[in-house]
Amino acid sequence: MSNKIKSQFLITSGVFLIVQIVLAIIAWTSSNSYLDAKSWSRWDSYHYISISTQGYGTFPCSNIEESTYDKDEICGNTAWFPGFALCIRGLNELYNAPYLWGALLSKFFHYWCLFLIVRIMNISTLNKESVIDMLIPAFSFGFIYYYAVFPMSLVLLSVFIAFYAFLKQQWWLLLPSTFVAAISYPTGPLLAHVLALTILLSYKNKGLKWRIKHAFIPLFGGGLGLLSAFFLIHIEAGSWEAFFDVQSKYRTSASHNTLMNMLGVFEGLAIKRGFRNLIQIQSIIVIIGYFFLSWQFFKKKWHQNQLYLLTYIYVSFYFLFIWSVGGNLSMYRGESLLLPYVFFIEELNRKSKIKLLTMLLLFGVTLSFYYFNGSLI
Repeated sequence: MSNKIKSQFLITSGVFLIVQIVLAIIAWTSSNSYLDAKSWSRWDSYHYISISTQGYGTFPCSNIEESTYDKDEICGNTAWFPGFALCIRGLNELYNAPYLWGALLSKFFHYWCLFLIVRIMNISTLNKESVIDMLIPAFSFGFIYYYAVFPMSLVLLSVFIAFYAFLKQQWWLLLPSTFVAAISYPTGPLLAHVLALTILLSYKNKGLKWRIKHAFIPLFGGGLGLLSAFFLIHIEAGSWEAFFDVQSKYRTSASHNTLMNMLGVFEGLAIKRGFRNLIQIQSIIVIIGYFFLSWQFFKKKWHQNQLYLLTYIYVSFYFLFIWSVGGNLSMYRGESLLLPYVFFIEELNRKSKIKLLTMLLLFGVTLSFYYFNGSLI
């Protein structure tokens, strides 16, 4: 192992340890224990746990006492993709502890996310600058979901593997990375389209035929992952419609007008209080940040940089998708998947980086506290 890689592991491990210490303190202040595996499971976590232990299934919502759903609506766990749950299920065969495996897997996956960020950003020296650069992705928007029993870290690991493969022209890696992303989360298949479009816009010296051929690789992986997710749900739940039967209850936006949905966040500030208000403010900051990034991207012609082009297309796809489809429910989860934006922080000076990190800590620590006490859905 080269000294450079050793240094990168050291930086990754140091930053990861800092995050775990912060999370342990937050858990303690919310009357939870960092070492209690169930502290990391809230709300949708239980669906992933149930998929891993019992498989997919549906039932009438009328079976639930005091249900807020209509009697003819369908409840169950089929609206959640299987990738993360399958990882837990596999480890359960070794030792039956689904909550423990879920919590450990998320942290394991995100550790490698941080390592790949170090590699892609070519950080090799442990100093103040490198620590700040790595604390930003470690404490990014909604960072609690990188370490809790949710599939965000698995999806992001697939994303960063795909980024690394694209930059190193290891095209075969695009197949498994897009497959895993697509089978793990409903927005996971977007990664395949991001890569395909970037390949078509890059490598113009290779010719159109070459670009189309290589763009097909991620599309095939993403398509196969999506089909596999629906096939597994069908096999275990007994219906091709099972995903949509359950998902239909969670339509959160009456409009698919992206701009109107964004404006709705500003209106929400007038009627929401407490940490809900904080969530709205975070979304507003993300919106402003995206448009500022877009202005800088085109003004400074960052498209000439392959990493910047790939990152901007990725952020645009995921940002615009959650605002055109997602409505206002749990937007912080979708915002957590915007993490590749950190590749642009190289354009910031140290003072701006510190301001960004301070803001991320303000939002992230507060939302993590509410996650542990069960308020954050």
